Amino acid sequence: MLKWFARFVLRCLGWTFHWDVPKEKKYVYLAFPHSSNWDGFYLLLFIAAYPVKLHWMGKKSLMEPPLGWITRPFGGVGIDRTAPQNTVEQMASVFENEDSFALAIPPEGTRSYRDYWKSGFYHIAMTANVPVCCGVLDYRKKTAGFGPMIDLTGDIDADMNKIRDVYREFAPEGLRPKKVGPIRLRQEIPEESGG
Repeated sequence: MLKWFARFVLRCLGWTFHWDVPKEKKYVYLAFPHSSNWDGFYLLLFIAAYPVKLHWMGKKSLMEPPLGWITRPFGGVGIDRTAPQNTVEQMASVFENEDSFALAIPPEGTRSYRDYWKSGFYHIAMTANVPVCCGVLDYRKKTAGFGPMIDLTGDIDADMNKIRDVYREFAPEGLRPKKVGPIRLRQEIPEESGG
């Protein structure tokens, strides 16, 4: 019932879902671009409407009843910020313990403009030894879906160049394009020379 309702809502809003769902059972899905709270709304609708099970991270308290009765069926995974292991290790452990697990992460880490992406997605994928899937949410074309898989090598520049190439080809436009920054990690920004 939920699947048909979600598809109906997306159809009424003019959105379409493109590209095949990945065959890989484990991967990190880049939820890009992320410039509005509406991005999460559409992601949840697509999770409900199509045969894909994407998970997303949230505070552990959001996954406990009564709110957890809503967040968990929509893919919510609790992160314990008081745990001795950090978020990267916690998520790598989830990947290791699941037969099938796809984690959606907005690499920008914020809906506001930022000069770089946060590197959490990269470290989680490397630590869990899973590929990165270049997700697309394009408000101009009203399309969403899956781009290619990229196996990370640990060579940040080379890996990010592959990711940039994908998004250069798809050129997705966020709801608020001026809030979408460049596709690069902080360590890729040349240090300004002091003087």
